[in-house]
Amino acid sequence: MLEIEGKYQQGQEILLLVDMSLVGGDAGYNIQDLFRESHWVTYEGGLRMVNQLGNPTQILGEVETVFFDVQTWGSDPNSGSYFTVPDEIEVINHYVDTLRTSGVKISSPKSNSYGYLSAY
Repeated sequence: MLEIEGKYQQGQEILLLVDMSLVGGDAGYNIQDLFRESHWVTYEGGLRMVNQLGNPTQILGEVETVFFDVQTWGSDPNSGSYFTVPDEIEVINHYVDTLRTSGVKISSPKSNSYGYLSAY
């Protein structure tokens, strides 16, 4: 995540291939999810990492929870505007807001992220 944030800060556009289990904070890997529940999102910065006490940390061994912004399914992470069918709005809103406000345990991105692409 630090590498991705660094590239984003340098002005690169970052696309992440993630599993929907990332939002629920689920850890673990299921090869079937790659075909059923994975999709590309745009990384929008805002990386924050906190330790078990909720204090900010850059020491990877101490990181308990990570927070970051993404754009997905036509949603704007800043305005919350969505371009999708009404039934999906609540699911998408939860997805974007969870990563930004509640964060997820560090084990979830480790096991639910399949890679990323970066470009200027």
